[in-house]
Amino acid sequence: MTVFEFLQDQARLPTVPGVRDCALMASDWMLQSRGVDPAAPLRGTYSTEEECAEIVAAAGGLLALSDRLCLAVGLVRVAAPMLGDLGVVRLPGGPDVGAVCTGRLWGIRTARGTAEVRLQPRASWRLPS
Repeated sequence: MTVFEFLQDQARLPTVPGVRDCALMASDWMLQSRGVDPAAPLRGTYSTEEECAEIVAAAGGLLALSDRLCLAVGLVRVAAPMLGDLGVVRLPGGPDVGAVCTGRLWGIRTARGTAEVRLQPRASWRLPS
């Protein structure tokens, strides 16, 4: 499955906090494409947006939490993200969200499905070959 097919599939599925949400989508891609789940320790630990926000805040923010989870499963930080890499992007006037690199853009989960956005990643990670 390509990253574009993944994003199309995700767009058809409803957001469910703790199962399929903007914080988990990048890990969902890594799990599906490479069999590695950076977010495994978080799955099933929250069921509302408020509970997710509490976990993220307690970890020092989504960037700090993502960095810790990605590094723990062997992903490495990269300065030049490529197709399929994971990232954290900050929405204009909004929060940080997990993202998947689609080449020049970033795929994210939105309230209405998925979107590709042109934002600079705050950080990005790759699973070495």
